[in-house]
Amino acid sequence: VLLFALSLLLTFTGVAAENYVLSSNNTSLVISANKDGNANYKYFGPRIEKSEIGGIDGARIGTNQATYPTFGLHSLSEKAIVTQMADGNLSLDLTVTDIQQTTDDNGQLLVITFKDKVYPFVMKQYFKVYNGTDVFSTWVDLENQDKKAISLLRYYSACVPLQRGNNYSSHLEGYWANEGGLYEQPVNNGQIVLSNKEQTCIGRGVSSSIMVTFDGVPQESTGRVFGASLRWTGNHKLILNARDNALTLLAGINDDAATYTLESKEVFTTPELIMAYSTEGKGGVSRAFHRWALKYGLM
Repeated sequence: VLLFALSLLLTFTGVAAENYVLSSNNTSLVISANKDGNANYKYFGPRIEKSEIGGIDGARIGTNQATYPTFGLHSLSEKAIVTQMADGNLSLDLTVTDIQQTTDDNGQLLVITFKDKVYPFVMKQYFKVYNGTDVFSTWVDLENQDKKAISLLRYYSACVPLQRGNNYSSHLEGYWANEGGLYEQPVNNGQIVLSNKEQTCIGRGVSSSIMVTFDGVPQESTGRVFGASLRWTGNHKLILNARDNALTLLAGINDDAATYTLESKEVFTTPELIMAYSTEGKGGVSRAFHRWALKYGLM
């Protein structure tokens, strides 16, 4: 009887997810994931130790949203990826098959491998923190293990949940003789879409960077701010999707008339989205990005 009860408990609750922490000197990213299950953002903010993670939910500062929402079975709100399989099916149902935490030459890495439950489609999602900086990044590899080609209709680099509150967004935008104008606005329910189709002329139009505040009107040296920038020199799109109690940033290659044919055995790697969090206003995020660029971004 005891074994039967235990099997029922595991059936309905699944294996408990493990927390994986990447930390810089001032910031921590926590991802919650378990094999044969899902992966969720749990926290991104001021540095915490692994022993403190249990207090995140109680303090209501956790996010607990999917790290890469897919179109298909659960299709409310915006999705990071839409595919069309060789048989015409548009849905993906990804589950975690492997989780590795490691390092490379310039940072700590968390690599989560997903596989579709029906189709031979594999995704690797990467999270990284760069040594000596407060900059994090994320991107994905998309692999077609089918014998036939499939279509990638949307293939964003990231979908990052943010704290909903008194949010404002800041971005740069402008055209000939007026490039790089600063635009700031409150984040009301709905969407703020930063779409650029200037191809390689990304110095004009809408930039691929954004900042979001959590304490009202953006300040230069005070307040909590999230910043993100897409490492991509072509058409791009950033979507800030807001509801009453939820806020999400999607960022990646602009999917307008940009269907990509993924051949059999081919792997497609999305651009990196770099991210930073600061309690020292917009200036704190800007300085973090500049330090990262001097060390890693300039070739």
